Amino acid sequence: MNNELLMQIIEKLDKVDGHMNHFESRMDKVEQELTGYRNQMDQKLAGFRNHIDQELTGFRDEMAEFREEMTKFSEETRKRFTTMTQQVVKNSEQLTAFKETQDKQDKILDILAVRSIEHEADIKTLKKA
Repeated sequence: MNNELLMQIIEKLDKVDGHMNHFESRMDKVEQELTGYRNQMDQKLAGFRNHIDQELTGFRDEMAEFREEMTKFSEETRKRFTTMTQQVVKNSEQLTAFKETQDKQDKILDILAVRSIEHEADIKTLKKA
């Protein structure tokens, strides 16, 4: 019985070993599948990263171009504003000069009007005499 018992134990151990081999085989397959999924995910993530990097690079390039355009626009606006300011100052100076000339002409007209009245009075006096 000892031999028989040993044989039964060995058979059971062989079955357990077979089951273990089968279990290990299945575990290897699961590991392979997981490795495959991991590789697929890594590839997809790398693709997403590349896409995002490309988009960010494009966005950065657009922003740099926009900044450059805004800088040019700002410089042009400053130049135009400076030119307009200078023209306003020049126009103001000219208006002041015109006003002074007009004031002088008004004084001259007043003087001439007074002289004309005086001359008419003198002519009336001479005609009466």
